[in-house]
Parts: sequence; structure tokens; C-alpha cells
Amino acid sequence: MKRAVETILGKLPPKETPHPDYLATKLEEVEQDELMALTFDMVAHAEEQEVNELISNLEATGRVQVSRSKAKGKLPVNSEEFRMKIRIEAHVWLMLAAKFRNKVWLQGLTVSDWSRFTDFILGDKVRRMQIPLPDKNAKKGAPKGDGRGAGAKSQLALLDKAKTAATTRLKFVNVTLDGTPICYAFNGEAGCQTDGCARAHVCKVIGCLSPDHGKTGHEGYKPKGTGKGQAFQ
Repeated sequence: MKRAVETILGKLPPKETPHPDYLATKLEEVEQDELMALTFDMVAHAEEQEVNELISNLEATGRVQVSRSKAKGKLPVNSEEFRMKIRIEAHVWLMLAAKFRNKVWLQGLTVSDWSRFTDFILGDKVRRMQIPLPDKNAKKGAPKGDGRGAGAKSQLALLDKAKTAATTRLKFVNVTLDGTPICYAFNGEAGCQTDGCARAHVCKVIGCLSPDHGKTGHEGYKPKGTGKGQAFQ
């Protein structure tokens, strides 16, 4: 399978070559037509350290099943590592397409399919998306005695109400810009108590992602059930 891909793309460097454990996992899924979405730490390259621990599981029938733990890679922490993970995933599926030529849904795959996906995720519509914030310097309304009457005052009241809602109705994300899952516990009242937590300890409010506080410490946050203007999750 690797030789077939290298015939098209040239020799693959070790860090762009799928780890045998990961390739075997995807091979089994395709053979059984049961595809699974795996996390980025499962997308490992050939130089990742191999894990040889044995894991035993007790099945419902009472039989003990022993299996070897899978090799795990690292979660990407920047855009370049994200590109590398997608490149490894692309090579995995090109190898599978070379082996399972009778699978219609694998036919016609090219490395550009993943390149376009990477460019989309790291482009203006996802990673570099800008969230417009309310203008703090906007005027709240006209001064008293300007002769506008009750109608104008009602309009100004509505504008003030809309501005208040815009600053209190917070929205949240579950991953950082590079795809790292955000820690839910860190964003709670008690904070994360897990030593060596692999998730990102940043505020999950869109446009914030500050490591200095969770969502409960974000300005304008209100817990659910506190009435109008509550935060949306």
C-alpha cells in the first residue's frame, strides 16, 4: 500500500508515514465497513513511540479479551502540526484506496481532497474568522430637551436594550483555533482538578480563549436560569 502511494507522491518521510498501529486500525474498519472517527492523538506517524502494554477486558459472556494498547501521537498545538496530522490522514486513505480498489467510495481520492480541507479549516471562514464586537464608543442617544418626543425615547431604549443583550448573550466554542479540545472543568466554577490534563485550559467564550480565566470568570457571563440576558451555551 505504501509503495503504491509513493509511486504517485514520491518517497514518504517517516513523519508523514502512518504508524503501523493506526494503519491497521483503519484497515480493519474498511474491511468491516464500520468507519470510526478518531481523535487527533490517534493519528500517529511512523516515528511515534510504540506502546506494548496489554489491556484485558471482561466481555458480557464472561470471556476475558486481551489486546495490545494502540500507539498514540500528540495533539497538534499549531497550524503546522495540524497540517501534518491531515497529511498523515491523507496518506492513510490513499493507501487504503490502493488496497481496496473495489470500494466505490474510495475511488478517485487524491491528496488535494485533504489539502482543500486543511486550507478551509485554517482559512478566513474558520481559524481566522473575526467576530464583530459591540462598539463601546457608540453614543447611547440624544441629550435631553432635543424635542424628539416619546417616540424617539422609545427607539433609544430599544437600542440600549439590544446593546446590553449583545454583551451578555455569550456564545461558546468547544475547541481552540487549532482543534485542541477545551477543558470543561476549567470553565466551571470549581476549575480543573486533573493533574496533567490534556485539554486546553482557556476561556471557551467565542473571541476570548484567554488562559487567565474560564467562562465563569468572563466579563458579562451569567449562569443559566438567572433571567433575561443569561448566557447561551
